[in-house]
Amino acid sequence: MELPPVQPSYAAYPREFGKAYGTVERLEALGAGYFGLNVGFLWMIASAVILIGVEIADPSLGPFPFFVGYPLAAGFATLPHNKKIAVGKGWAESTGIVASVCVGLSTFICGGLVACIVMQQIAVREMKKYGVRPGFSLTKKRFQSFVAQRRELDAQVPAPFNMNEVA
Repeated sequence: MELPPVQPSYAAYPREFGKAYGTVERLEALGAGYFGLNVGFLWMIASAVILIGVEIADPSLGPFPFFVGYPLAAGFATLPHNKKIAVGKGWAESTGIVASVCVGLSTFICGGLVACIVMQQIAVREMKKYGVRPGFSLTKKRFQSFVAQRRELDAQVPAPFNMNEVA
């Protein structure tokens, strides 16, 4: 006795086949924030040197310019880049402001270096979800190449399968 063929049955939940993690815009924001923090840290070093020079030039000011100016300079130097990382993570933009305040406050402990590294690690951890493999170091050229590949992939992905259209 031969059994009739079994008709496939499907659960009524949406499926998103072929959809990659996140959006290219968020990935680009993460990359811009990640690479921008390198420049932000160089600005922090430059401002530290300038503020130390101000203290040496006018000792009557005492340590005030350095202990007030350097945390402010560090916070403002990293602000646009931390905002980009916050956007890339899908956080509120105010989270980037809070991160920059933390960078400014951490200047008293480690010159802001650890806070910058922590924000870069947050960005890299999120980039890995997109498929970016940083290895020992992530170069801007490799990152831009990956973004271009991701744009092509997103252009090729077909529209999600709609069970309601099946006859």
